[in-house]
Amino acid sequence: MIASMFHKPVRLNNGTDDRDGCLLFFQDELICVLVQLSATTREETGVNGHWFIEAGFGPCHVGPAASPIFGTIDEVKSWAAKRLSCGRADADLC
Repeated sequence: MIASMFHKPVRLNNGTDDRDGCLLFFQDELICVLVQLSATTREETGVNGHWFIEAGFGPCHVGPAASPIFGTIDEVKSWAAKRLSCGRADADLC
């Protein structure tokens, strides 16, 4: 399933220093909008350079307070693959 995923780097205009983003697709469907947390705003928390799900769709939908933070895009892909294979946003219950 991960082989059917691809990502495209984008720049986000979200009013913060977290401007580097990525669109994650499964086949031809957009499943996540990711933002890379910048060192400027996140250095004190130790998550600078990590990826945050700004928006998820279908089984990858998460609320802003529940959005996990990932160290790499590959970690996001693994997380998304689990949710897509289960077909639900609460894939931990599958």
